[in-house]
Amino acid sequence: MSVDREALESVVELVGWESPSRTDVIEQRHVDAFSSAIGRRATSGRIPPTFYASFLTDPPPLPGIEDIECRWLNGGDTFEFEQTVRVGDSLTSCTRLADVTIKDRPQGPIALVTMTTDFFLDIGTVAVRHSGVRVML
Repeated sequence: MSVDREALESVVELVGWESPSRTDVIEQRHVDAFSSAIGRRATSGRIPPTFYASFLTDPPPLPGIEDIECRWLNGGDTFEFEQTVRVGDSLTSCTRLADVTIKDRPQGPIALVTMTTDFFLDIGTVAVRHSGVRVML
């Protein structure tokens, strides 16, 4: 199965789309569960760097893609840390479709879908920025 180029081009048209914002509270029990899942012992008050991925939706909730029959692969994630986040903090996040690149292959085209999510503290400053590439095939 391969997604057709026309469907991928419809995703390109969505570049710039932003999700509704959502607010999450960092709870110790979630940090503990995440730490356990990645094989680390939770350290009180410390949040694992990739913990913020648990607030992301995969595949990305882009409008209109639910009708596209395809598979999704993770193409990599990066995190930038601007402010210290602590257990008990509220983070408001918003995801933006930053880029879509279509690549042709003998098996059929694929799209590299880059999403950027900013996590804001209550004071309005970006605490964490996530950039993730998802491969749509």
